[in-house]
Amino acid sequence: MKKIKIGTRKSPLALKQASEVKGKLEEISQKESLNYTFEIVAMSTTGDDIQNKPLAQIGGKGLFTKTIDVAQLNGHIDLAVHSMKDVPTVLENGLVIETVLARELENDAFLSLKYQSLSHMPKGGIVGTSSLRRASFIGSKYPHLKIVPFRGNVQTRLQKLNDGIADATILACAGLNRLDIFKEVNAVKIPIDEMIPAPAQGIIGIAHRKEDREISSLLAKINNQDVFTRMLGERAFLREIDGSCRTPISAYSHKIDDKLHLIVAILSVDGSIIYKEQGTCDFNDQDASNLGISLAQIIRKKAGQEFFDDLFSHIMNE
Repeated sequence: MKKIKIGTRKSPLALKQASEVKGKLEEISQKESLNYTFEIVAMSTTGDDIQNKPLAQIGGKGLFTKTIDVAQLNGHIDLAVHSMKDVPTVLENGLVIETVLARELENDAFLSLKYQSLSHMPKGGIVGTSSLRRASFIGSKYPHLKIVPFRGNVQTRLQKLNDGIADATILACAGLNRLDIFKEVNAVKIPIDEMIPAPAQGIIGIAHRKEDREISSLLAKINNQDVFTRMLGERAFLREIDGSCRTPISAYSHKIDDKLHLIVAILSVDGSIIYKEQGTCDFNDQDASNLGISLAQIIRKKAGQEFFDDLFSHIMNE
């Protein structure tokens, strides 16, 4: 039996996602009498280790994947499971992501021990989040609220809420659902039109070495092609507009009658300026990518370079 090692971060959510991938691979292996066994290898990343600074100031999303990328390239693991919203748009040379699972709920969720929603919070109410996107959307609709940094995994942020560090926080519905705690923590789904999700939010992606065709063939058996196409459109927008956790950026797609509908936005840090666009294309990989690129170019032209210069300057000087 050939052992295939699955790399992941150590957080409970990351381990849950890796277990989901492992289960699907085991199911396929058993069904098709493939000669494989699977082992999860959990790793601590720089993004997990540094909790006292915003991601934008210490290197961005790549801090959650770099350690795992190196392990893959060195052959210590055979594939890696990621939350796609945390994956940089440019992968380490030699790595590819060709496989995703069915998408979880894309929305963000409001959590509070005191209030029913953001609209119910009083002036000066404190919302804990280190997501520039979430903070900007809150600032655009609720400028009377105060934002404080809130880093850590789901359990850490829930504990901070219990400790009274903030009156409310915002987390992804996907993570709460995968941990099976959505109802337990009294989460409230935020409508897409009120807070457009991060590109690829709710999608589990699996990376592998480009030259490893055996692993590629195996992973193809569990790929969700509809979700993959949607992801390409969202991440093409992110890549073209040069977005990362350093920018308040959103992209959300859905399929309607064999068409891909994509809505995107980028905001100023305080949320006072929003550039929002949407478009439709045939539902295939190439057209999805082209649509994402086209919408990014439209926004770049409308916003102008000064908007982006001011945005990056403000973020890095915070």
